[in-house]
Amino acid sequence: MKKKEIITSGVLILLFSLTFVTPANAETTWGFEIDKNYVYELNKLTIFGTPLQFEFKDEARLRIVFNDFNDTGYSYNVYNDTHLLDETSTVFLSTEVENETLVLPQGLPIALPLTLGDIPDYLAYFGAIIDQTGSMIILDDIMENITDYMDVTYLNVYSVYDANYLSAKLDLFAPTVNASVLTDLLGDMDSGDIPISIPTNITEFKLNATLAFDATTGLFDHLIITLRSLSTDEYNYVDDFNADIEYELYKPTEPEPTTTVSYAWVVPIAVAVIFASSLFTRKRK
Repeated sequence: MKKKEIITSGVLILLFSLTFVTPANAETTWGFEIDKNYVYELNKLTIFGTPLQFEFKDEARLRIVFNDFNDTGYSYNVYNDTHLLDETSTVFLSTEVENETLVLPQGLPIALPLTLGDIPDYLAYFGAIIDQTGSMIILDDIMENITDYMDVTYLNVYSVYDANYLSAKLDLFAPTVNASVLTDLLGDMDSGDIPISIPTNITEFKLNATLAFDATTGLFDHLIITLRSLSTDEYNYVDDFNADIEYELYKPTEPEPTTTVSYAWVVPIAVAVIFASSLFTRKRK
């Protein structure tokens, strides 16, 4: 598999891997707009210290347009630069998890509800579920088999909720990695457009991931992944097997405010000066 195909398929897995389920009734407040373009872009992709985001920027750019919403969910279209990729839906339903009923998204949550039925702050509720279950929920399908190719000795999943974002965070450490399994998963990258192969010996593997939703709108805002590790092999890599990924909602740069200078004060001051000067001249005479 070529490297571009890997990146593109990874994004599509996030967007299309979950199943649609028929919704139940609830009252919901949404923070997004119907028929508005929400564009997500790959702003950073660095591997071995080499910036590669421009190689995949066009393939990874996706445009989301919400078609409709109701009390339990919404429908939306996913576009790339040229055409419609998918028409799909996400709903929020009561789900049994370990003998407990939780209201969870069925389908990829491009947006979380601000309120849902008798849940006055769903973002706080969703964050509490992450803390309680130790699961990022949205990325679980991707993380499911991670222990097959690394010896994970530390894994912590938690949430941070502030005035800006609800963030699901993952911190992972593995002293050793089965690089051969990684190579099988990623394919022969040497045959792709950009020759990068997986080192044969990867140790001290640290992975930090942040998946954030805007606290005001509930919209998915960004995914940031940082990978740090040590690596050696017969090719004597100069750089360690490190990677940085930033996939974010495009936000137009706010124009700088223009300052308008008013000279309305000039006329009354000039009149006052002339009047005072006239009085002074008269007294001298």
